[in-house]
Amino acid sequence: MEEKTIGAFLSALRKSKGLTQRELAEMLNVSDKAVSRWERDECAPDLTLIPILAEIYDVTCDEILKGQRITKTKEEAPSVYVKSEKQLDRLLRKSRVNYLIQCIISVGVAVLGLIVSMVANFAFSSALAGFFIGSGFIAVAVVLAAVFTIKTFYSVADMELPPEKQSPYRYFLIFATEITASLIITIFALTLPLASAIDSIYGSIYSLTFITVSGWIEHGTVTGLIALAVSLITLALTYLILWKTPDDKENKKIRLRKLQIGIVLFSFIAVSVTFMGFIVTSEVTHSWPRSEIDLFSGPDKFYSIEDFDKYIQSHKVEGKEYNAKFNRHIFDPSGQKVRYTYNLSDTDIHMVDYWYDDDNEIFLKIYVYTQEFAYSCYMLRDIILLAFLFAIVVEIVVAIIIYVKKSRKIKKS
Repeated sequence: MEEKTIGAFLSALRKSKGLTQRELAEMLNVSDKAVSRWERDECAPDLTLIPILAEIYDVTCDEILKGQRITKTKEEAPSVYVKSEKQLDRLLRKSRVNYLIQCIISVGVAVLGLIVSMVANFAFSSALAGFFIGSGFIAVAVVLAAVFTIKTFYSVADMELPPEKQSPYRYFLIFATEITASLIITIFALTLPLASAIDSIYGSIYSLTFITVSGWIEHGTVTGLIALAVSLITLALTYLILWKTPDDKENKKIRLRKLQIGIVLFSFIAVSVTFMGFIVTSEVTHSWPRSEIDLFSGPDKFYSIEDFDKYIQSHKVEGKEYNAKFNRHIFDPSGQKVRYTYNLSDTDIHMVDYWYDDDNEIFLKIYVYTQEFAYSCYMLRDIILLAFLFAIVVEIVVAIIIYVKKSRKIKKS
């Protein structure tokens, strides 16, 4: 008799709240068939769900277990209120855990896509196929994250939480959603280098091509850092807009925690952007002094072998010995016949580049880089890279100084 009373009581409570069996099932993360069985007294709800049902229906656990309303005396009212608070906290905690699990599932699908794209690239030498397959997984991850987020936000609205609990819970959902989105975007950025793998011989996107491990790490690091930095900037702006108010009256412990999170976020963003600049600059200047850009005095340019020979003879350095092991050649456009042999072992010349325009030996170009020019290029590159490293140190020091000053101000207030 008691089981039937419980089922009828649950059915009456649900209808009084204007909920369908499906809506209640979504709030509890169970099937609507399970709800139907409870109300038909075929089985009872799990004990862990009783407190959640009590909170949804605005009743106590005892009332659900007895299948009827219990009139409370004035002396019992405080204990009922405490019990209701505990039930609400338990409901929120369960909802947080469920949403975090759903976020992990979404990110896991994106990671699986990255793994599949790596397999396609390295095992089957098909980088573009790996990119498109990985992009498909990323799209699925985005859809899952969107569905989970919308579902959770609607469930929050159905809970009718008091303001003091609703705002922190919404903040949690917003930040968890942004972190999930940041991770998915960063994973997608790591697959972007695969999109550039087009066969240089056939020029076809259908040709089997792949990217080496070093190439993927080199370019994937740059794209991944860019995506991560942009995502964190968005997260930091959201943090400022939602959490920082001019009349913040919260206790010092919470204010210090906010300050710590803000300093860490902005420090990471600043250091990431600067480090990204370091990597890009290092990549751009890697080919120096080989460059057609005139830096300092620029490379010396010649358009005939005769002028080039006179230049070499005029740049002999007294005291340097000739070494035949360092003989170098200038070939004809076919690459088969040697047109000229030169040696730089007894000169102040660092390196020589040459090429033909339009495969015509009349249009020969010879660029000569002296040791002085090469040294200037190397010095400029080192100064730029050291400036980036120095900027990173300065950013960290400034962040520490700001934190110390602001934390002292909060403690004195």
